[in-house]
Amino acid sequence: TTGISIEAGATSASPLDCEIQQLLVDRPGKNILLLDSSKLDAPSLMSFCELKDIDCMIIDKEPPAKYVSYMKENDIKLIY
Repeated sequence: TTGISIEAGATSASPLDCEIQQLLVDRPGKNILLLDSSKLDAPSLMSFCELKDIDCMIIDKEPPAKYVSYMKENDIKLIY
């Protein structure tokens, strides 16, 4: 993941990485996104999924309130 935003979702700068990540998100099972806080509000060229498609986000520190609210509203587990 190159970066995420609520509007763009999870993004990647590499077409190959994006294609692989799309395939992984589409598979059955839980989708866990692991990232550091520098990736927030830093979307890249191509989106591979909307944040609502994530089941759990693990991040190094508490994200801004808009992300905390979004995660709660969309029943996404947030670990920091």
